[in-house]
Amino acid sequence: MSKSIKEMVDVMQAFEAGSIIQIKDVDGVDYPCWTDVEHPCWNWGEYDYRVKPAPREFILYVNDLTGEVITWEDFHDMYHAYKDGFKKIRTMEIL
Repeated sequence: MSKSIKEMVDVMQAFEAGSIIQIKDVDGVDYPCWTDVEHPCWNWGEYDYRVKPAPREFILYVNDLTGEVITWEDFHDMYHAYKDGFKKIRTMEIL
């Protein structure tokens, strides 16, 4: 992905301010997945850089009777029919 000069500057300024930076190889050879990097070389032709995103929080509900895991959207639709019998689980993604 090609970043604009403003996007590149924003990433470098975030690094200067203490944010964690991640690197990904444009060709997918050295760093095929986003990887934390302590000392970026800022080679925008070979690598893409980004500020490490904050982990997202998810709320899931587990049906006590069936063990089925459902999302908020499904739970919201089913709530009035099944008010009891669900456990709420709060989880965060690992980046």
